[in-house]
Amino acid sequence: MSQHDLSGINGISKQVTIEIDVGDLGMLRGGNYSLCIARKVEGGYGVVWDASRQFIHTNRISWKSEFELFGAHKFVDGIGVTSGTNRQPVRLGEQCVLDANGRLGRASPGGPATEITLVNQYGPIHAGLSQSLDGIGGGQRMLPIHVAPRASAIGQVGLTPTDTVLVWFEQNISTATMFSKARPKAVEIDLSRTNAAALLYRNGSWSTPG
Repeated sequence: MSQHDLSGINGISKQVTIEIDVGDLGMLRGGNYSLCIARKVEGGYGVVWDASRQFIHTNRISWKSEFELFGAHKFVDGIGVTSGTNRQPVRLGEQCVLDANGRLGRASPGGPATEITLVNQYGPIHAGLSQSLDGIGGGQRMLPIHVAPRASAIGQVGLTPTDTVLVWFEQNISTATMFSKARPKAVEIDLSRTNAAALLYRNGSWSTPG
């Protein structure tokens, strides 16, 4: 995996600290809830970046802009992401060509500085993007953050990830699950103008620690 130190545009890590009140921990863990996070791409959310049941009182999640581009054959609500092509490490402001044989080539400069571009010479494909995450379980993993709900035809597809994430608790859901509906009691966090944010979950509601 190629390592790129480019969070957002400026190379700084982004971090979210999630504090769970001890009064809520027993209910959440006893109810087999997962602490979930998704990243906004192309103006919306559609893939569970991480779903962890290892949460405790204080949890930290962080990331940098280390991406991989891929193509998927389908987007299905409630199903895990499956890559149909090989994957390629890619930076913001770079592009990869998916040739007529379905082979994804190495990244090269091309496209807007805030986008990752898929040059599709293959045919109908759902553009997908993964990003490295240092999650609750520890250790960085490259995990899907986006699969385009609609397949794109031959041509160029631009993917724009933003430093805005969605956080929520949910039962019976796994990392890399695709979704198309609003998540229950989710809270959105915008880190586009800051490098760190904190949340408190208490009595079934989200707030900012004070």
